[in-house]
Amino acid sequence: MKHHRTKRLLTGEEARQTFVASGISIAHWAKRHGVSAKLVYEVLAGRTCRFGMSHKIAVLLHMKHGTLDAQPSQEPDFAAAAARLAHEDREAA
Repeated sequence: MKHHRTKRLLTGEEARQTFVASGISIAHWAKRHGVSAKLVYEVLAGRTCRFGMSHKIAVLLHMKHGTLDAQPSQEPDFAAAAARLAHEDREAA
């Protein structure tokens, strides 16, 4: 069985401490990334981040694996995802 090494994700508290250690305020970071500071605080507090801006924030803060390159008008490529998962399942077997 093949094991893929993945980056460790940060917890909300670890991400918050990273802000403190870097001297960057959450409000400044939010403005620089075009997101709501209030929503950043919610994500850090444990808000579910499945879609939209909360997903973007969680990915940028390394609290969630994901991509940011999809345009709003693009549909996810479910066929490619299914093929990738099938390939991973075969490798794991």
